Amino acid sequence: MQRRLEEMPRWGRAIIALAVMGAALFYCDALITPAITVLGAVEGLELLNADAAHAVVPISLTIIVLLFAIQRHGTGHLGRLFGPVMLLWFAVLAFTGAAAIVRNPRVLDALDPRYGLNLLFTHQKVALVLLAGCS
Repeated sequence: MQRRLEEMPRWGRAIIALAVMGAALFYCDALITPAITVLGAVEGLELLNADAAHAVVPISLTIIVLLFAIQRHGTGHLGRLFGPVMLLWFAVLAFTGAAAIVRNPRVLDALDPRYGLNLLFTHQKVALVLLAGCS
């Protein structure tokens, strides 16, 4: 590859450099995303028990190691393990969300686009920052 790079024009080398950097970013994202997701989920234990703060990192590491150990045998194993868990999770979210709407149906007003449009037209600088954070 190095011999071919010497013969290649400058723009070709730039494209290859960009491709290598893109691949590196992809692999870094693939490594960090599961860790951050698990860490964020386990940190929720602190809300239940403030004394659990010291156990967040060891629990997170254990979960990550187990996930990668299972994934080594194929993602189908993970799907069979997490499919029912995800169904239960979404059912709990639907139930608690519906219960909250029944208690206070006014929360559905947040879906009215007029509030967003009002923000856009009355506070343009704040709206620009908010919209930048959405992407």
